[in-house]
Amino acid sequence: NQNADVSGLVNTSIYTLTVSGVDLAGNTATVVTNTNITYDTTNPSFGSVFPGTNAHVNDNTVAVKFTNSEALKDGAVTYTKTGGTSPDTASPHVHTLSGAELNSGQQSINYTDLVDGDVYQLDISGTDEANNTYAIAAVTGIVYDKTAPTFGSVTPGNNVKVKASTRVVKLTLSEDMSAVRITYTRTGGSADTGSPRVT
Repeated sequence: NQNADVSGLVNTSIYTLTVSGVDLAGNTATVVTNTNITYDTTNPSFGSVFPGTNAHVNDNTVAVKFTNSEALKDGAVTYTKTGGTSPDTASPHVHTLSGAELNSGQQSINYTDLVDGDVYQLDISGTDEANNTYAIAAVTGIVYDKTAPTFGSVTPGNNVKVKASTRVVKLTLSEDMSAVRITYTRTGGSADTGSPRVT
């Protein structure tokens, strides 16, 4: 076997390779021609990765979304447990890309077996047809949370009278929340054209 390196090729150019030769006795070899050879030195990349660092996800948002910059030969998406108190014996959760998932463009990979309350790291890696490889910087602190929040004691309670100093709503939350909506809706008594009153 012989190897020959041809320098000076231009990235993304398409070439035809021709090999010819003559032996020591002057016999000419049959020319070999290979066509449509793309010279590719650019690593693939993954854009618009979701979820991001420190994201909180549930069954509706746990899918990993990203965009392939080019078609891949192989690749993988991995969730690895990094925190939390519940056991996750299936970690790391590795999804090997296949079929249309290897195409360029937007991709979405669903996960159904993460453990409620645990914290994960997301990794995405891939190799293109020219064997250029790429892996994203690890996305850390992803919390998988499918438990609905609850409200503890809420005051004012039922069947009470309040005044300006006691109309303030006080409540206990079971966990941090991204939004809480509090509404006073008139159901009787004097007319209130501003009802419902929302904060």
